[in-house]
Amino acid sequence: MATWARLQFKPEKSRSLSILKGKLTGNTFNIQGFEIPTIQDQRIRCLGKQYDSSLKDTGNLTNTKAQLNTWLKAVEHSQLLGRFKVWCFQYGIIPRLKWPFLLYDFPVSQVEGMERLCSKYLRKWLGVPPSFSAVNLYSKTSKLPLPISSVVEEFKATKARAVSTLLSSKDGKVRHASKTIKCGRKWRPQQAVMEAESYWKHQEIVGVVCQGRLGLGHYSDKRWSRADTRARRGLVVQRVREAAEEDRQVKAIGLASQGRWTQWDQAQERSLSWKELWQTDQGKLSFLLRSVTDLLPTPRNIKIWGGEEDPSCNQCGAAFCTLNHILAGCPRALAEGRYRWRHDKVLTEIAKWVEQQRVKANNKQAYPSQSTTFVREGDKAHKTGTGAKNPPSTLQRAFDWELRVDLKKKLVFPQDVAVTSLRPDMVLLSRSTKSIIIAELTVPWEERLATSHQLKKAKYQDLVDEATLKGWHATSYPIEVGCRGFPAKSVRYFLQKMGLEPKQLKKATRGIAAAAESSSRWLWLKRAHSWNPSAGEVFRLRGETPETLRSLLMMWKGSNNVDASRNTILEEVLHHHSK
Repeated sequence: MATWARLQFKPEKSRSLSILKGKLTGNTFNIQGFEIPTIQDQRIRCLGKQYDSSLKDTGNLTNTKAQLNTWLKAVEHSQLLGRFKVWCFQYGIIPRLKWPFLLYDFPVSQVEGMERLCSKYLRKWLGVPPSFSAVNLYSKTSKLPLPISSVVEEFKATKARAVSTLLSSKDGKVRHASKTIKCGRKWRPQQAVMEAESYWKHQEIVGVVCQGRLGLGHYSDKRWSRADTRARRGLVVQRVREAAEEDRQVKAIGLASQGRWTQWDQAQERSLSWKELWQTDQGKLSFLLRSVTDLLPTPRNIKIWGGEEDPSCNQCGAAFCTLNHILAGCPRALAEGRYRWRHDKVLTEIAKWVEQQRVKANNKQAYPSQSTTFVREGDKAHKTGTGAKNPPSTLQRAFDWELRVDLKKKLVFPQDVAVTSLRPDMVLLSRSTKSIIIAELTVPWEERLATSHQLKKAKYQDLVDEATLKGWHATSYPIEVGCRGFPAKSVRYFLQKMGLEPKQLKKATRGIAAAAESSSRWLWLKRAHSWNPSAGEVFRLRGETPETLRSLLMMWKGSNNVDASRNTILEEVLHHHSK
C-alpha cells in the first residue's frame, strides 16, 4: 500500500501578484488566515534565479552591476599591492559573475560597460595610464599576454555553454524546446554555437594542417564525430573564445602605437605568470607594460598628448625623441657606451649558460659517430642502447672546447683559423675536431629583429667561408634580444644547439629577457642624466635576491677575470638588502 506524504502549505515561501486592467496593484491574498507577501515587497528565488514584479531581468542586471561596483571598491580600498588586487579580481570577482551571466539574459552592450568599469580599476592596479588599450589587457596571443580574463569573453563562453547544454540534453523535451537566450542584437549565442559546430565539422574534413616548422603529431586531432557530449561542449566554448581573441587581434592591428607588437614576427612571446607578477616590482611591471605599448612619457608622446615640452632629444638634438630613439637610436648614447653596457649585460647572461654547457661537454666523452646499420629483409633491427634520448648538441661532439667572450678584454679571433679584423661576441673552438662556433649578439628595437639577423649573418659569412676553406667546420649564429626584453627565435635556436634542456632553456630565456629589460629601464631612467655604468650595475643587482647576490659574490671573489670594483658593488647591494 503506497503512503503519500502530506504536503504543508507555507505562505511565507509564496508570493502574490495582482494585476488590474494591465497595471500592478498592491492587493494581497490571505489563505487560512495567513497573508501571502507580494512580489513587489519581496522578490522570489526559484532555481537560483530571482524574480521581481516586472518578471524581467532588468532589475537583476542593475543589481549585478551594483554588486560588481561594490566588489571592485572593496578590493581597491584594501591594503594589498596592485598586482595582488589584480589576482583578487581574477579569482574572486570573475567567478562570482559567471552565475548571474548563466541565469539572466544580459545584453552584450551592458556587459561591455561592466568590462570598461573593470578595466578602469585594472589599469590603476597595474600602473598603466587610462589610455592603455583593453586589447593589451585581455589578449592571449599578444607578445606580452597577461593572466587576466575578459568579462565579455567569460559572458560569451558561459552563454555558449548554456546553449550547448540545452541542445545536447538527454531529455527530448528539453532538447527540442524552443528556448531562446537573448543577449541583444550585437551577439547571438545560438548563432555562435552553430558556427562553432560548423567550424569543428569543417576542421574534421580538412584534417590536421602543419603550421611552420612543427612536425607530424604535434597537434592533437580533435574530431567532432568522435567527441562525447562533454567534449563537444568544451570544443564549442573553445571556439567561442578563439573568435573573441580573433576580434581582439583585428583591433590590435588597427592600433598605430599600442598594436606595433603585431609586427614583431621574430620575437618570442613573454607570458607573465602569477608567480612572476607577484615577484616583479611595481615600477618594473609598469615600465614593461608601457614600453611595449609605447606609452612612456617621451618628449614626442608628451607633445602628442597636448603638452608643451620640446619633442627634440636633449642629448643629441634629434628633432623627435621617441622611445625607439632613447633605447636604441641616440648617437650620443651610443658614443657614451650606454648601449654597449646593456649589450654586455645580456651577453654575460648568455655566456653564463654557454659556459655551463662547455664545462659539461668537456667533462664527458664525445658522442660516437653516427653510423647506418643495415638489416636483412625480414629481420628486425637490434637496439644497441647507445642512442641518446635527445639528439646530441654541437658541443657534445668534442671535449676540448675553448670559450672566448668579448667582455672586459678585447676578443682576438684565432689567427690559425682565419685572419680578420672582425670581433664576434663569442667564439667556441675545438681543435681536435677543427670546429669553431661564432656567435654575434645584437640588442635592437624589436621591430628590427629580422633585419639585424640578416645583417649580422651577411657580415660573418665571409669569415665562415674562409675558415671552411682552411678545413674548419665553421658555423655562425647571429642572435638578437629586443631592447625591451623580448628574445628572438634565434636565441632559443642557439641555446638548443648548445645542448640546453627544456627547463634550462626556459630559465635561460627568462634570465636573458630580464637582463635586457632591466638594463633598458635604467637607460630610460637616466635618459636626461650623465652616464655612470657603476650606478647602472647597482640598479640591476638590486632586483636580485640576497641568495643570488651571495652566490655571485663568492663566484666573483674566486675568479681572476673580475675586477675588484664589481665585488665592491655587490657588497654595497647586499648592505642595502640588509637594511
